[in-house]
Amino acid sequence: MSGCIEIPLRDSDEVIELDLAQLPEGEEVLGILTNEKVPLNYWVDLAVEYYKQKNEDDFVRILESSRTDANSIYRESEKDQNHLLGRAYFCLLEGDKMEQADAQFNFVLNQSANNIPSLLGKACIAFNKKVSSLYILEGY
Repeated sequence: MSGCIEIPLRDSDEVIELDLAQLPEGEEVLGILTNEKVPLNYWVDLAVEYYKQKNEDDFVRILESSRTDANSIYRESEKDQNHLLGRAYFCLLEGDKMEQADAQFNFVLNQSANNIPSLLGKACIAFNKKVSSLYILEGY
């Protein structure tokens, strides 16, 4: 694994570089993201990196905190695929907003047909619908 994510600092042209091979503890990253009022797409990118490294606790913690602490008003935020993906995954997490999540995933897929996070999200929706149908058919 190589690469880094550059987190912009508020009211400055400076950034904090996080080496993806050596991500710090999630709490430290959360502090930076919150204090610097970092745009939502960075939160999602970092959460995905923690997930890739099988650190599901920090993945969930960052996504849950982003709901209230992330800066969601930034240039072209409505066009940003990560922003839309973040909203779609929040709808999935809430469980009762599958149609909204599906619409967000479809919107991203219309812009980028091979977008893996959108395809995975749609797979989760399909799986949940099939499981729900099985429970209804079997009388659970």
